[in-house]
Order: sequence, then structure tokens, then C-alpha cells
Amino acid sequence: MQTDFQFPKRARSWQSAEFIPAVEDFENYFLTFQIGIEADITKKAKLRVVLYDDYTNQPANGRKANDIRLVTGLSYSFN
Repeated sequence: MQTDFQFPKRARSWQSAEFIPAVEDFENYFLTFQIGIEADITKKAKLRVVLYDDYTNQPANGRKANDIRLVTGLSYSFN
């Protein structure tokens, strides 16, 4: 599932979520979620910020259930 929302000409956001159960045991599952925004800095450069959250309901021993990351980046188009 992915949803895109259109902002003014220079920005956009999106979100997506997935539910992935184990085939043999639906009570053992993995969720992944992301939400982000991208904005034009110039006609060729963009700034992107994305929040990722990966969740497993049965993590390995000594591990946390959530893995949360905040990723930022710049992109440049040579076209």
C-alpha cells in the first residue's frame, strides 16, 4: 500500500506500509512503514527526508522490536 499526496509544485510527500506474516505462523509478522517528504531546492536539486520504521513482533534474543531510521539526502539531476 502506498499513498502519494501532492503539495504545491515544489514539494510532495508519501507514505507506505506493509504487513508481512510468516507463511506457517501468522502470529509471527513483520511490519514496515515509511513516510517522507521531498522538496525542490532549485530546478535541479531536491532535498528528501524519510522516516523508516521496521517492526518485528518476535525479535531475536537481545534485539529490540523496532528499527527506526531517519534518512536525509540531496539529489541532483543532470538533465
